[in-house]
Amino acid sequence: ALLGRHGGRERRAEDRHRQAELWLRAGQLYGKLGESDQQLEAAEAGLALLEADEGPELEIELLASKAEALHSLGRLEEAYAAARRALKATNLGRFARQRGSLLNTLGLVFCRAGEWRKGHFLLKRGLAAAIESDDERLAAKLRNNLGNLYWKRGDWQQALAQYEANLAAAQRLRDPWTELTALHNLGVLQCGRGEWKHARQPLTRSLELRRRLGAREGETVAWLHLGEIEELLGDWARAQRHYERVIKLLGDKSEHEDYVTAQNQLASLARKRGDWSEAEELARSALAGAERLGDRELLTYCHQQLGLVEKDREHWAPAAAHLARALELAEGTGAQDGLARLHNSLADLHLRRGEHKDGRRHVGEARRWAESLGDRFELAKVISGEARLAVLESDTDRADELFGQSVRLFEELEVPFEYARTLYEWGVRTRNPEIAVERLDRALVAFERLGAATDFERTRGVMEGIRERHHLGAGGRAAPGLWEVAKLVNSSLDLQEVLDRIMDLVIERLRADRGMIVLANHLTGDLEVAVSRNLGAGGEREGQHLSETVVRRVIDSREPVLAVDALTDERFAGSASIVASHIVSILCVPLVIRERLAGAIYVDHLRSQHLFANKDLDFLVAFADQAAIAIDNARLYGELDAHRQKLKEENEALRREILSSRHLGSLIGKSRVIAQLKETIERVAQSASTILIRGESGTGKGLVARIIHSVSSRREQPFIAFNCAALPETLMESELFGHEKGAFTGAVGQKPGRFELAHKGTIFLDEIGKVSLAVQSKLLRVIEDREFERVGGTRTLKSDVRIITATNLNLEEAIAKDQFREDLYYRLNIIPIVLPPLRERREDVPYLVEHFLDKISRDLGHPRREVDRAVLDLFMGYRWPGNVRELEAAIHRALVLSRRDTLGVEDFAWIAGREERPLPLPAALAAAAAATRLQEGNYEELCNDHDRDLIREGLQRCGGKIRETARFLGIARNTLKAKMKRYALEGAGGE
Repeated sequence: ALLGRHGGRERRAEDRHRQAELWLRAGQLYGKLGESDQQLEAAEAGLALLEADEGPELEIELLASKAEALHSLGRLEEAYAAARRALKATNLGRFARQRGSLLNTLGLVFCRAGEWRKGHFLLKRGLAAAIESDDERLAAKLRNNLGNLYWKRGDWQQALAQYEANLAAAQRLRDPWTELTALHNLGVLQCGRGEWKHARQPLTRSLELRRRLGAREGETVAWLHLGEIEELLGDWARAQRHYERVIKLLGDKSEHEDYVTAQNQLASLARKRGDWSEAEELARSALAGAERLGDRELLTYCHQQLGLVEKDREHWAPAAAHLARALELAEGTGAQDGLARLHNSLADLHLRRGEHKDGRRHVGEARRWAESLGDRFELAKVISGEARLAVLESDTDRADELFGQSVRLFEELEVPFEYARTLYEWGVRTRNPEIAVERLDRALVAFERLGAATDFERTRGVMEGIRERHHLGAGGRAAPGLWEVAKLVNSSLDLQEVLDRIMDLVIERLRADRGMIVLANHLTGDLEVAVSRNLGAGGEREGQHLSETVVRRVIDSREPVLAVDALTDERFAGSASIVASHIVSILCVPLVIRERLAGAIYVDHLRSQHLFANKDLDFLVAFADQAAIAIDNARLYGELDAHRQKLKEENEALRREILSSRHLGSLIGKSRVIAQLKETIERVAQSASTILIRGESGTGKGLVARIIHSVSSRREQPFIAFNCAALPETLMESELFGHEKGAFTGAVGQKPGRFELAHKGTIFLDEIGKVSLAVQSKLLRVIEDREFERVGGTRTLKSDVRIITATNLNLEEAIAKDQFREDLYYRLNIIPIVLPPLRERREDVPYLVEHFLDKISRDLGHPRREVDRAVLDLFMGYRWPGNVRELEAAIHRALVLSRRDTLGVEDFAWIAGREERPLPLPAALAAAAAATRLQEGNYEELCNDHDRDLIREGLQRCGGKIRETARFLGIARNTLKAKMKRYALEGAGGE
C-alpha cells in the first residue's frame, strides 16, 4: 500500500511537471505573438505547479518567460526582480542558454530605463552565453537587441552588421520569426539613413511574414514605418491609410504606444496640409497618451510634433517650449537618432523669429549630429539653414550655392515637401524677380500636387505680389474676384461664420501672413478683436496692442492705412508691437455700417516689403463695404435668433422640470434597490390597485406616489395629495368627502371633497397611520366600494379614483395597540412598496449630491458649485436619520451660507461631528453584559434590556431631548418615541 501511494505521488508530480512544461511552451508562443498578458499568465500558472524539491531548470525557464512578459508590459521593477531571481539559479554552470536569455531581459530593462552602458554590457554577456550554449535563435535575439541599442546610440554601421548577421542566420535556420525582425530593423535603419525607397522592400517583406505568422502587435509597427515612408515620399493619402489602419488594428487600445505614434503621424500630415486645428488636436491627444504611458522616447516625438505645429502657426513661445522639452528628453534618454532633427527644428524657429545667434548655434549642432549619423535628410535641412544665415550676412553667392545643394539633395532623396519648402525659402530671398518667380512656381507645383493648402496659398500670394510690383506676366492661378467674395460672405447669417469667411478671404486675396477684424463697442468705443488669424500664442493680447496703434488711427481718422515698410514708416515710429513682431507690410481699412463706424479690417506681412500695393488697398476698401453689410445683417439676425432661442430654452427648461418631477428619472441613484423600485413602479403603475408606500420620514414617499401617477394611464387626470396629519378629525372628514351647505357652522356653501376632486385620477393620502379610528371606518367604505356621502348630505357619490397611501409608522404595532383598523390595513396593503432609508443605499449619495447641487443652484439663481471629495466621504459616513430630505436641506443650507466656490467639510460642520460611530457601552450596561450569559429562552429578554439601556444612555447624553437623541442614536424620531413608551422611559419633554 505504501509503495502504491508513493507511486501515485510520483505520477502526480510527473503530471504537474508536464503541465508546467506545457504552460511554458504556451507562454513562449504568446510572447512571439506579442500577447504579453497571456504570456505572463501562462508563466505564473506554470510556476504555481512546481514544488520546492523539483529541479531548477524548468523554474528558470518559467521565470525567464515571466520576466520577458513583465518587460514587454512596462513593469520594469518586477521584470528585474524575476530575472535576478532566476539568474541566481544559473550560477551552477550548466545553464548557459538560460543565463543568456535572462541577461537579454535584464539588458533590455536597463536600456528602457535609459542606462545604455549597463544594458550594452549585459547584452554582450548574454550574446556570449548564447554562443557558448550553441543556441542560434537566442543569439539572434541578442544580436537584434544589440543592433537596436547601436541604432539608438547612432552607431548605424554596428547596427547594420548585427541585423545582416541575423538575416543570414534566419535564412540558414529557416526561422521566420528572426527573419521578419531582421527585415523590419533593416528597413527602419534604411529610413534613418534617408534611403526611403530602399526601406520599402524589407519592411513590406517583414509585414507579409507578420501576417502569415499572426504577429499582429508587430504588424502595427510595420504599418507605421511604411506610412512614414509614404509621407516623406509625398503619397500622403496612402500614408494616412497606413496610419489609420494602425488605429483600426489596435481598436480600443488607445494607451498602446503604436496608437499614440499613429496619432502623432496623423498630426504631422494635418500640419503639412495646413489643417492646424486638427493637427493641434491630434498632437495634444498623442502627447497626453505618451504622458500616461511614461515613455520618454515617445514623449520626445510628441513634444516635437506639437512644437512644429505651433511653429507653423507662428505661436513662437509654445513652439519654443515644446521643442526645448523634446531636446531635453532626447538628451536625457541618451538616444542620438533624433538630435539632428530637433536642432534643425529649433534653428528654423530662431531664424524665423530673427534670433540669428541662437539659430546659428542650432544649425551647427544639427550639422554635427547629421554628419556623425550619416543622415543625408537632416543634412539637407542643415544646408538650407546655412543658406539662410548666408543671406543675413549678405553673402548672396554662397547662399545660392547652399540653397542649390539643399534642393538637389532633397530632389535626390525624393522628398517633395522639404524640396518645395526649400525652394520657397530660396525664392523669397532671390533678388532677381524673374528667377524668384521661377523658383516659387516650382515650389507651387510641388505644394499643389501634395495638397499642402497653406503653403500653396502663401507661395501663390508671394508670386503674384512679385509679378505685380515688377510688372511681370500674370500667373495662371487667379485670386477670387470682388463679386465672388461678396456672394460668399453674404451666404450666411451666422455672425461668427461671416467674420471667419471675411477674414479667410482677405488673407487669401491679399497674400497676408496675419490678420484680424476689430469691432468697436458702439457705447464705450472700446476695441475688441472679433476674429484673428496667425497672431501667435498671445494672439488676443497682440491684437489689442495693434488695435491701440494702427486700428485706432484708422478708426479715429476714418481713413485707410497702407504701409509698405512699417518698420521705417514715421506714422508707426516707436510702436513696440510692430517692432517686436517684425511687421514689414500693413494694410488696414475702416468698417462703416450705415454711417456708423463699426471697426476695422487689419492685415500684415512679416517677411516682405512692398507686399501690399494701391490695388490691394482699393480692393479692401470696396470689400469692406460689402463685409460691413454682411456683418450688420448677421448681427441683427443673431440678436433675433438669440431672443428666440432664449424663449425656446426657457420653455424647454420649464417643460423638462415639470416632466422630470413626474418621471422615473426623478428617482436619483444607481443602487440595486433603486433599480428594483423603478421596475416595481413600472409594473404596478398600469393597474388600478391600491398601494401602500412605507418608509422612514424623508425617503421620498410623496415623490414615488407622483411618479406612479405620472406613468400610469391616469396621468392626464388630477393628482390630489392630502396629508392626513395636517388637520384635526373634525375637519379631515369634510376635506376628504366634502360637505353640504349648512352641514356645520361656517359651511356657507357646498364644497367638493378630495375624493370627488380626484375623480378619474389619483388621490395620495400621506401619513395614513395618523388618521383617527372614526375616519378610518369611513375610509374603509370608500376604498372597498369607491362610494361616500358629503358631510351633511344624503346622496351617495361615486368616485373612480386610484388610492395611494403612505406612512412612516409601524402599522402592525398600531394594530396590536388598537390604534389602526386591521381590516383597513389589509385593504390598503394590496401592493406594498417599501422605500429604503438613505443609510441602506449609500452608493446613491454622490448622485443625489449632484442632483441637489444642480436643482438648488437653479432655484437660488446661483451658478453651480462643486463639492470637495472629502465632503462625499463625510456624507458616506453619516447615518442620515432624516434621509434624502435631510441631505437636500444640508446642501441647501451650505449653498446659501458658504461663500466658497467649492463646498468643503467646514461648510457641513453640523454633520462633521455626527459621523457614524459605535455608541460606547454605558458603564452599567458593560457591567451587566460582563455578568450576563445567554441561557435557553432568554434571547428576547437580553435584547430588550440592552435596547432599553442604550436608549437611556442616549437620552442622558442629549439632555432628554427626543430629536437630538434620535439623531444621535441614528433612528427615526417616531421609532424612538415608540421604544420610550414601550420601556417606560421619560425624556425632557422637548423636541
